[in-house]
Amino acid sequence: MELNKIKITKDLFTKTKKIDWEFVAGRVPKDYAFEFEDAIVTGANNDNFSKLIFSPVNKDGNNYLKFRFQKKFFNPKKGDSVAFLFENNRIEIFVIDASPIEIMDHSNWGRILEVYIPISLDQLETFANIKFITWKFKSGNKELLFKDGIAGDNFRPKETLQKVICQLFKEFIQVLLSEGLYTENNNIKSTEKSCSVYLMKDLVNGSYKIGISNSPKYRERTLQSEKPEIELIHSKQFHKRNIAEIFEKVLHEFFKNKRIRGEWFQLTDEDISDLKTILK
Repeated sequence: MELNKIKITKDLFTKTKKIDWEFVAGRVPKDYAFEFEDAIVTGANNDNFSKLIFSPVNKDGNNYLKFRFQKKFFNPKKGDSVAFLFENNRIEIFVIDASPIEIMDHSNWGRILEVYIPISLDQLETFANIKFITWKFKSGNKELLFKDGIAGDNFRPKETLQKVICQLFKEFIQVLLSEGLYTENNNIKSTEKSCSVYLMKDLVNGSYKIGISNSPKYRERTLQSEKPEIELIHSKQFHKRNIAEIFEKVLHEFFKNKRIRGEWFQLTDEDISDLKTILK
């Protein structure tokens, strides 16, 4: 039995292709209004009826994670994020950078919103090769968490969901390779230099700076030239600047209630411990 069925459509005007799915995990396609056959459906801990629906797609030569949200549970907006946790404490965060579009209103599912978020080749490889543990949707102070066992009727137990995710992304990568599309997205430039998210401390007033730099050590020295009491606490390097910018944005949003000014925050010892864990 075919597990996943790819769907490739061509635009006669632009000569571009869209790579999507007819069905996932061996499902027989049904009425689209009732079932999301072309994506992975997982449930949240907070409510048995709230579902996160996602799948990898390629359109106009760019790779995305296509997310669908039930508005009555998620109501996503720009700046919200979905974080995936994998084995070995690997975390991939996807920040919504465009307003989701309503694609349907169904009596059972409610209003469904859809958004495409760019995904890098490294992130695709993570989904394909590292076991998924859990996911979290974050909007301001509100969070929805994935609960083990609530993973759609076709994806139980959790080990099945892990296999489904890995297999889906492996097949997606194989299709990209066969179509000559296994290259970094136009919107995620491979020519960009690596960049780091850093945490620095002002030893005089105890405030902390969360920022990004191609060279945190050099940035530390430049700040020390203005204020010698600045110390680099920790940093994490990312292979592309735009990914570091996403992490920085998420951290700034998370600690916004503790912002003193700009990139400076008043953080607790617990906050610092959490940041060090994230930036490992």
